[in-house]
Amino acid sequence: KPVGLSRGRGIRIVSRIEDVRYSELVVVQKYIPNPLLLHGFKFDLRLYVLVTSFSPLEAYIYKSGFARVASRAFSDTATSAHDKFIHLTNASIQKNAPENPFIDSAFKDAEIHEAGGSKCNLEFLWKQLKISRPDINISDLWHSICEVILASLVCVDPHIPHQPNSFELFGYDVLIDEKLKPWLIEVNASPSMARPTTLDAQIKETLIRDTILLLNP
Repeated sequence: KPVGLSRGRGIRIVSRIEDVRYSELVVVQKYIPNPLLLHGFKFDLRLYVLVTSFSPLEAYIYKSGFARVASRAFSDTATSAHDKFIHLTNASIQKNAPENPFIDSAFKDAEIHEAGGSKCNLEFLWKQLKISRPDINISDLWHSICEVILASLVCVDPHIPHQPNSFELFGYDVLIDEKLKPWLIEVNASPSMARPTTLDAQIKETLIRDTILLLNP
């Protein structure tokens, strides 16, 4: 992934280190080959974390968020490696996907407040996962996700000086593999607050309201 780009632009899947471009600054991550699937489709989580202090660390994880779902059924074959509608879940990419009836199967039982575009809320996700994977303990999974987020903040805490009267809202992208291990994909400063769907408006407007109430009760 190019360092200077966002919204999934410029991301490539490579199978050989020789395919990495050394002429530009990039982030290279190991591809997680066994993602947990939602009705056969790859997804990741967009979670929101409000940090009100570093050194000492004080942070709040918002319990509402999104699952961002690919529009084409998952495949790990070599011929599908360059299909961004299979492997990249960014909403800015998936909104350009050709008409595909299979995306409906991921959200077929969703109400308008549960899914919109290529995203669904976490409550709908947990409910659907329990149907396909009755062995999933949602509380334990959420605890594991929170531990990953906390570990990332602890790593940077010594390097960020305390700044009174300041805060930052981060957008965390987390992928869960089929063994229910969460993987941190990236942390976004100034995550988009655009609200193109009813679902976006519901979650993001509540997020903004709760952030303000927490900072200025």
